[in-house]
Amino acid sequence: MLNEAVKRANLQPDAVDMVIMGQNYRSGEYVNITRMSLFAAGWPVEVVGLTGDRRCPSGLDTTCLGTSMPQTGNVDVIVAGGVESMSTAEFYLKGDIRWSLGGTGDMPRGHGSLSTWNIPLYDRILRARVMSQPE
Repeated sequence: MLNEAVKRANLQPDAVDMVIMGQNYRSGEYVNITRMSLFAAGWPVEVVGLTGDRRCPSGLDTTCLGTSMPQTGNVDVIVAGGVESMSTAEFYLKGDIRWSLGGTGDMPRGHGSLSTWNIPLYDRILRARVMSQPE
């Protein structure tokens, strides 16, 4: 995606001052998708990467932010847009149980099979929609 963007603009990656991407539901696999994308595309490490998360409008918001930055004189060339991989959003455990379970046999606290304790996992996407409203 990044290489195609600069190709269409008739630029080289080292001409870009900054890349901004919006992504919601980031997972532990893709904590900073912009930086990871820069590395995967083979761009110079000096190109700054920023990832924004405003849920649904993340890509639009980062594009709006990107269009304002050259106007301030902070950058000359910026690539901005949105990415998403909601299939990588994690399941998680509610509450502060990380260090209070386990510790049996040869397993240290916080480790072991969740099925042993009969604890439900929550889908981050579905749960976020429920929890986005005031309780």
